[in-house]
Amino acid sequence: MRHILILSVSAGAGHVRAAQALEAAAKEARFKATHLDLLTLVPRQFRTLYGQQYIKLVEKLPELWSWLYSKSDRPSRDTWLGGLKRSIEKLNTRKLRAEIDRLKPDAILCTHFLPAELLSRQKARALEGKAKPLPPLWVQVTDFDVHALWVHPHVERYCVASDEVAYRLADRGVPHGRITVTGIPVMPQFSTSLERAACAAELGLNPEIFTALMMAGGAGVGALDELAARLLELPGDQQLIALAGKNAELLKKLRGLAKRHPGRLFPLGFTTTVERVMTAADLVITKPGGLSVSECLAKGKPMLLVSPIPGQEERNADYLLESGAAVKAVDPATLEFKFGRLLGDARRLRDMGEAAHRIGRPHAAREVLALLSAQLVGSTVTRTVVTAVATLALALSGGNVLAQAPEAADASTPAPATPSAARSVLWAEPISLEGVPNLHRITPTLYRSEQPSALGMKNLEKLGVRTVINLRWFNNDEKEARGTGLRTERVKILTWDIDDEHVVSVMRMIRDPANGPYLIHCQHGADRTGLMSAMYRILEQGWTVEDALAELQNGGYGYHSMWTNILKYVRTADIEKLKIAISAP
Repeated sequence: MRHILILSVSAGAGHVRAAQALEAAAKEARFKATHLDLLTLVPRQFRTLYGQQYIKLVEKLPELWSWLYSKSDRPSRDTWLGGLKRSIEKLNTRKLRAEIDRLKPDAILCTHFLPAELLSRQKARALEGKAKPLPPLWVQVTDFDVHALWVHPHVERYCVASDEVAYRLADRGVPHGRITVTGIPVMPQFSTSLERAACAAELGLNPEIFTALMMAGGAGVGALDELAARLLELPGDQQLIALAGKNAELLKKLRGLAKRHPGRLFPLGFTTTVERVMTAADLVITKPGGLSVSECLAKGKPMLLVSPIPGQEERNADYLLESGAAVKAVDPATLEFKFGRLLGDARRLRDMGEAAHRIGRPHAAREVLALLSAQLVGSTVTRTVVTAVATLALALSGGNVLAQAPEAADASTPAPATPSAARSVLWAEPISLEGVPNLHRITPTLYRSEQPSALGMKNLEKLGVRTVINLRWFNNDEKEARGTGLRTERVKILTWDIDDEHVVSVMRMIRDPANGPYLIHCQHGADRTGLMSAMYRILEQGWTVEDALAELQNGGYGYHSMWTNILKYVRTADIEKLKIAISAP
């Protein structure tokens, strides 16, 4: 059994929660997983300084933390920060190394920059013959931001939250091939579909009444009980769930407030079923911590953001605001104003929820483990090698593939275009999954591939895919999908004869969030699948025609240049007419 060591640091809860999500996914994938908090290996005084004092610093002196965050983003060994980092290295390395030697993991996955830095330095020493070799080192970035403290030369793989983070990480010198957009890991239960009415009933809520979940107060907007009191004074019968966590004093205050507002305020202490509480809510009021907002995104919940920590949480908030999944309040009056506006704007809430669903990655932990598993079993193949093998196979076939069926004509054409050396990080992300060749993630809810095998269908289900859309004319997926819970749909297309009706049918299917995530495929995942992916980019994501065609031809998916009708269709399609047809009842 493969063994993964997951290293976190308990400076804030997010890094630990990401590690716990990865640990759960590892066990699902039948890995042995050991989660270790690095701060358990250091003296108590340092653990207090690094862990608890971090929380006090960001709460009491946010301006100082903002300065430190900015200053350390371009670190130098000559600064006091550089000296502090070297001191930390000397303090921790020996005990950490002893634990690694004892556990003998096959790979190490860090959810905090500190162990990543320590181990990257150790790997450098090993290359110089001054230390024992270490297993592969992976890093999971836990915010929608990237800071210099995360960037180290001997990390084999970075798993990041978004395309923008991937782009910025590459700009800092990390090779594109070492960066994968997976999202931020959340616990498996956040990917489970739950019934709102049942979850509301567990809390004593009326599921027909607007409900907000309050998960944060803090500097700038006031304590949670004070915020709840203000929101309860607004017109309407809205219900509020207030999470106090392990704060007994706050819970007592909230319960006192609830007595003055019977049936409207529902205080909760520490709970291990946040996903069920969240399911009962229409809106989540929260600080924009990387893990908290990722959980909201996984559940497709609109957010009202408060009290961002300067630095990483401000960047998280920016990402959510730009994506349309959240609004932000900077003080109590703004919170009250924006909450009141959202109360009376069901359409805005729906749009925010849909935006959250689009960018959410509820299966991020599983994707990270799938990638890691592929590396450990030696099955990860680079895109260049895949293209070369496909080209060789086509050359050796001598055109005989054409005899398989008329739809297979796209396999007898000249060699597919080779991806450019500088492949855009905005293009679909390659994923290694046994039985699903040419698999790429277009968005968190849409994938593309070649024809999956029966094993591939099972693995797709584990990945979180719920519906498979087959674009092949002569073959359906009934045999391959048998024994799984996957929904199978089919839009029969001949490569040389693609029209608006085909595009409208596919787009309507993938617009329905209830049955996603989706996989679209044809025989080779190259031409018909490529066209549908390009039209999705244009119709749903607002890409230009030329940008969509650049990905279609140069993304390394195997597009065959003989199918000039595909390029012509994309260039001449009446986009507004298609949008109207897709939205028609």
